[in-house]
Amino acid sequence: RLAGVEAAPREPAGPEAALAMLAGQLAHELLQHLPALPARARAAAARRLLGLRGATLPVERRERIAQDVIGLIAAPETAALFGPDARAEVAIAGPITGPDGAPARLLGRIDRIAVGETEVLFADFKTGRPPGGAPPAQYLAQMAAYRDALAPIFPGRRLRGLLIWLSPPRMVETDGAADG
Repeated sequence: RLAGVEAAPREPAGPEAALAMLAGQLAHELLQHLPALPARARAAAARRLLGLRGATLPVERRERIAQDVIGLIAAPETAALFGPDARAEVAIAGPITGPDGAPARLLGRIDRIAVGETEVLFADFKTGRPPGGAPPAQYLAQMAAYRDALAPIFPGRRLRGLLIWLSPPRMVETDGAADG
């Protein structure tokens, strides 16, 4: 959470919003746990988890979530995020520059991070519909804050931030110039 940065807009409350929130939580849970399984076991594990924890979702929606998550894990463009050097749900805290340029503190959680010899790849997954144009400013500010907090931990390494929407799939690499 970052002082001075507004939360991204939320859909109106109601039954569909509750189902969307549940779908997002389940997708994030699958993204956290499925990469540790052999590829051949992921579909069955996803269906089991979705059947148990997502029983209120229509079967078609559960199947779509499973397909989207498994597809993202298998995609060559995101392979590093799901490899042996990657971690899920990484807590991060540290000093950053706030949106007004003043010093601030970040307390957050990065969905996925992969630390390599020369670069650190970090990602935030989105389960809503991707925007047609540029990502919302709040998302870019979030990624800039993560970058600011990671910089002193990984000096000299390139920091690459990715915003990744699951359905339909869209990946946006954020850079320091765009984040802020």
